[in-house]
Amino acid sequence: MLRAVLILVPLLCAPLPIAHAAPLQRFESVRPLMGTVAKVIVYADTPTAAKQAIDAAFVEMNRQIAILSDYESTSEVSRLGQASPGTTPIGPELWDVLSYSEKISHATDGAFDVTVGPLTKAWRRMRRRRQIDRQAIADLLPTVGYAKLKLDPASHTAELTIPHMRLDLGGVAKGYIIDAGLQTLRNHGLKQALVDAGGDMAIGAAPPQSAGWKISVAQSKKPGAEAMIVELANCGVATSGDAYQFVEINGARYSHILDPRTGYGVTTSRTVTVFAPTAMQADAWASAISVLGPKQGFAALAKHPDHAAAVTTLEQDKLVVEKSANLDAWLAAH
Repeated sequence: MLRAVLILVPLLCAPLPIAHAAPLQRFESVRPLMGTVAKVIVYADTPTAAKQAIDAAFVEMNRQIAILSDYESTSEVSRLGQASPGTTPIGPELWDVLSYSEKISHATDGAFDVTVGPLTKAWRRMRRRRQIDRQAIADLLPTVGYAKLKLDPASHTAELTIPHMRLDLGGVAKGYIIDAGLQTLRNHGLKQALVDAGGDMAIGAAPPQSAGWKISVAQSKKPGAEAMIVELANCGVATSGDAYQFVEINGARYSHILDPRTGYGVTTSRTVTVFAPTAMQADAWASAISVLGPKQGFAALAKHPDHAAAVTTLEQDKLVVEKSANLDAWLAAH
């Protein structure tokens, strides 16, 4: 397990006859972020360089949370929803996330859809009460649909075309935010770095004398489930599933991941891990495949050969593991 503290290792001070570059040392920090904890690991030549870069990365990630979180009533994404219907200029971060989300919505025929916000809020209440309000779901479904969100690249505006729309970026924003954290570390000269937020990872260059970062990817939280051990560099990884966030109502298990097309939580228990060039890409596709399932999900993902995935499904108390056709080759290349 990685240690959950920032380790500040003092440099050796013995005099040397010839000046040598200080060897890179490993530093870690774990701090609360987005309702979970984020771990940042860097290799740096001094404790000061590590601390300055890590502090800057957390500042940047928290800045972006204030823009992209629908839990924050004053965030830019929340204010956009509050202005529906209407057209609103949006900043570069929100534009990046919405424009990428639009592409995934088209690629998955709406299985991924950030306009699911009204249903997300309704399901948060229903999970607390452990009671499904089918009429509320039916009433809210007309407010959902990615075609109702229109982006204008020329004016950098977003238009919500009908009343009572709300956006939920939970299936994509975490990846975007940790990508920004990793980029901040790179901007401080620390290329050999990793940002992990609740299992979603933005991964930089390999540590010294290593081919990559050795990572254990859980296939399932079910006892006896195997873990996938991989060694990766310069990519993103995201895992999505209902291992922790689900509710059982009247004998049915509903995931916190909603199918925007039906308004209901996914009822098949599965864990999806996606590997992609960036954490944002991995995050969005993990969410989408959780809804689509492996057959349709892998078919959609096949149009993106720089992505790969594994899906573990619980079927009659047995774990069934399926992999995209390119997964082994993708892992070997990274």
